[in-house]
Amino acid sequence: MTKVIFILGLAGSGKTYWAKRLEKEASAEIFEGTAGEEKEKLLRAMVQRLNDGKNCVVEEIAYCLPSRRETIVETLCSSVSDIEIEWICFENNLESANWNVKNRKEKSDAVQDHLRINQCYHGLYIYPSGTDVKQIYRISENKTTA
Repeated sequence: MTKVIFILGLAGSGKTYWAKRLEKEASAEIFEGTAGEEKEKLLRAMVQRLNDGKNCVVEEIAYCLPSRRETIVETLCSSVSDIEIEWICFENNLESANWNVKNRKEKSDAVQDHLRINQCYHGLYIYPSGTDVKQIYRISENKTTA
């Protein structure tokens, strides 16, 4: 059985940290932005990987919206015969997520975009039922996201 692990959360919540960790632990390939412009291309690549018996980790803020989750789950379940789906969700904590975005060691031009996106998704964020929600830890000089 192949496995897809979806990681949901606001920008700055810890999705990338967990995805990289799971990439090693679950021998999985990371897929980012599967709800964006390259959606169809990435989805085909993910389905191919799963049908080849390999695991995937999907890191995507848009799956905080139930309608987006339902669509990809339906597609995967109809395209892959034996699949397990797991959800890892970060709390909907706008203040901590935005703090992390502003204080990342790797500064980027996308800070304002991430803050804007967080503001939009924050009000619409709904956890999948039965999900164990993870706390967002603020990044510091001595600690990375837990």
